[in-house]
Amino acid sequence: KTQSIVVFNSPQSFPFRIETKSNRRIQYKITDLSGRVIQESSTFSGDRISMDKFTDGIYFVSIEDGVRKYHVEKLISL
Repeated sequence: KTQSIVVFNSPQSFPFRIETKSNRRIQYKITDLSGRVIQESSTFSGDRISMDKFTDGIYFVSIEDGVRKYHVEKLISL
């Protein structure tokens, strides 16, 4: 059964949200363009993740739910 993950992000609407069809806890890691880890934590589907302390730029979020690792999404902070 295919699991889907959606990241809701626009530069004008932080914090962002990760939506899944799973009720498992989601681990996420946010990195900058150089690969440096900026934030690493866990959350549940639909919870808001704040980036208000981040400087403007492009970041990447990688997501896993303990069973699967999902693709990396790009985040833009302006």
